[in-house]
Amino acid sequence: MQFPFKTPYAYFPIISSLICTTLYVLLVYQPCISIAANRKATNDLDYHTAPVFSSSSQTGAATRFFPLKQDNNKLPEFTAVYNISYPYWHNIWSSQDENIIQHNLLGLRVKKEQNYVWDWEYNRSNLTLAGESSHASTAEYYNINSFLPASAAPNKKDNPHKITAVVSTGSSQWELGYELVPSQYISLLDSATPDQETVRAKWSNRLSDDVNYHISGSWFRDKIGDASTATYRTYRSNPEAGVIVQKILGNPDAALIVNYSQSNREGGSSEGRDGSWTIGYQDIWGKVNVQTSLSHTNSRDSSNRMDISRNNTITYSAALSASYKQGRYNITPSLTWGYYQQNDLLNFEQEKTYETSLAIDTSEHGAAFSSVIKLSKKNLISPSRGDSPQWFANLNIDWVPPFLTKNPGSKLYFRAYINDYKYNTAPHNNYRETSYNVGISQTF
Repeated sequence: MQFPFKTPYAYFPIISSLICTTLYVLLVYQPCISIAANRKATNDLDYHTAPVFSSSSQTGAATRFFPLKQDNNKLPEFTAVYNISYPYWHNIWSSQDENIIQHNLLGLRVKKEQNYVWDWEYNRSNLTLAGESSHASTAEYYNINSFLPASAAPNKKDNPHKITAVVSTGSSQWELGYELVPSQYISLLDSATPDQETVRAKWSNRLSDDVNYHISGSWFRDKIGDASTATYRTYRSNPEAGVIVQKILGNPDAALIVNYSQSNREGGSSEGRDGSWTIGYQDIWGKVNVQTSLSHTNSRDSSNRMDISRNNTITYSAALSASYKQGRYNITPSLTWGYYQQNDLLNFEQEKTYETSLAIDTSEHGAAFSSVIKLSKKNLISPSRGDSPQWFANLNIDWVPPFLTKNPGSKLYFRAYINDYKYNTAPHNNYRETSYNVGISQTF
């Protein structure tokens, strides 16, 4: 008997090839797949609601719902990207008459990278020396949302260097560091920032088992070499000193922290300086962890030797938290109160901000379920801008249901956010923002 089409057995080589190819992609190329349904609405005084696309990042080329990436030492790296997004789930299969925006992304990038790293370390007695140098070369071809021939980016080569030294002498320790990252260096294997030169030094000393102090500083400049794109060179210096006193009044859980830091910057016709004192205290009262902090900062910025801003600020915060175990769940409630005051010395104005927040963190043993809920109330008091009360709430839930336990890296998630902002002097500017996000994520 002759069939007008191939028998099912004839498709076996094709089906098996597709299965093998899929497994090869999952194991070798390791794509990261994320599927999410998003809904975001902004409500004004009339409570009008409009769809807002919020399922991907602000940069289209960074939106990769289904990427396929190959990285090999011998072959060039290539990334193929395709993405289609709608504001709501029903827009995918429904053709309702709505004013919606469909987001599509199609791209291809081919990159050939070469990165060589040399590191060394020398240890002897109380001295440790370490260094690292790197050489990187990058050639890149890219094509996003276009079927035209790919364009080529210029090759970039440069060599960064880093040296550190640690000297220990009894109760003291010296740390010295130098780092140079040229302007054309492309970081392939690390997170170095190009076009900067930094020198660091720190001295730590232990007066006793309960008293430690340190003095440190750093110096920075950019516009390294003629290839730098910076308009002018910027210098920064950051001296700092601090002391930590433990077991205050014989209390083994009490600690007092005092720190002073200064930031100096200069570039072009502008310069600035910030000086900040911080005093912190932490303790444990029964089962409650207590943390308080008080800081005072003076800042000044000028241009062409004329002041453009002069401020001093006071910040205070107090936090209480405790941890309890209820069956399989760990519950951690926390309460935070904060106060912020800024004095504008040029315009003779003062602003104050009060904030109170309550959070409950719940997690299940084995990380099958976790949730964080937070409620906050903030009030800004400003003579020039007017008082502005605000309240907001966050809810984050992560759950691994039983049918996903055999698939490591999978989880369901839910995110909710509400932000309500009011202007006492301009009620027509009041708004409320509500955002919901639910989806499933898979990490290979």
